[in-house]
Amino acid sequence: MKTDTVEVGHKKLKVEEDRARTWRDVLFWRDLLVYFLAFSYAGHFIEMGWAWVYHWVFGEELATNILSNLLEPYTIYGAGVVLVILIARPLVKRFNQNIFVAFAVTTLVCATLECICSIMLVWRYGHNPYWWYVDKPFNLGGHICLENALLFGLLATVFLKLVYPLTEKILKRGGQIAINITLVVLMVMFAIYYLA
Repeated sequence: MKTDTVEVGHKKLKVEEDRARTWRDVLFWRDLLVYFLAFSYAGHFIEMGWAWVYHWVFGEELATNILSNLLEPYTIYGAGVVLVILIARPLVKRFNQNIFVAFAVTTLVCATLECICSIMLVWRYGHNPYWWYVDKPFNLGGHICLENALLFGLLATVFLKLVYPLTEKILKRGGQIAINITLVVLMVMFAIYYLA
């Protein structure tokens, strides 16, 4: 974070150029909502790409409905991004941005989220209609498996180390009006999907 020196009376004070983001900051929550909504949609296309790669490499179809509605938000991805920002990012900063710590923490955050969501889906529907890993090695009751936990940890680490800093710069340069318009467009897309 850049600092500037400002003279106040006879004293020189260092002032941070960027406003610190805090839990009480309305813009902090607005930006988190933008991340949640945007990456819910990005998650759908990540799933689509993964399904195609999986099909080409292993010759197997994935049991997924990714092509049935291209505008369906996958909110677990949006929630994952928000949790990585709120939980993993401060922990990784505490350990001096160590890449191994970042991978371990993001993997744990993503696996915990996926497990909780799967348990809630089973409780609600009697089964998980979206994913079930009972046939995968190193799975935990079919809710999560090592292969996907590591894959999501890798994706979350890439997000934390590369995508998040880049999107923060874009948000900062885009201006408040552009961010607000983006938020409204994303919220309208969500409303259309869930109310249609």
